[in-house]
Amino acid sequence: MTLDPLALGLSIGCRTLLLAGHDTTANTMAWFFYEVATHPEAQAHIREEIATVRARSTEEEYTVAELDGMVYTQAALKVIVRLVYI
Repeated sequence: MTLDPLALGLSIGCRTLLLAGHDTTANTMAWFFYEVATHPEAQAHIREEIATVRARSTEEEYTVAELDGMVYTQAALKVIVRLVYI
């Protein structure tokens, strides 16, 4: 059985995209947690922001709007993405 070169290329590309995306997300989160752990003031601010959002929420899981409202946490994640080239 021969595979169509285009189909094979698409299959390989999709696998690479999925696996590479998973790996970079894991690395980004690892660096984020490391930096937060080494900066207690940032950790306190993020915990406070999460507690505030959680106190206002009636849902068990976070909504997109709640995540968007975590300005400090999002800024910290963006700094990690900017500083750590993954």
